[in-house]
Amino acid sequence: MKTSLTLKPITLKDIDSVMTWVNDPEVVRNFQHFGKKFSRADELKFMGQLIKSKINIAFSIFRKSDGAYIGQCAVNQIAWENKIGRLALVIVRNEWNKGYAQQILPL
Repeated sequence: MKTSLTLKPITLKDIDSVMTWVNDPEVVRNFQHFGKKFSRADELKFMGQLIKSKINIAFSIFRKSDGAYIGQCAVNQIAWENKIGRLALVIVRNEWNKGYAQQILPL
């Protein structure tokens, strides 16, 4: 499948994009620990920890054609010795139902 998306390692510059979904109850309704609102400062702190982590690798997702932010994906809680981790994928609500998850998962 040809992809119209690109992945880039998450940076603190992605904060404005992340804030578009992190407090959206429809997007995070199945996430653990998302029962509160996150401030920009909360999220910057979390992102800083994520970027430094040795067991979590996160990427921002962008549309190739116009650079629009689509969401985030990550492999979390990586057990390097066992070669396993937990996959996370978030698509911003206004980009739902466009087939982007199916494009990202094979990457």
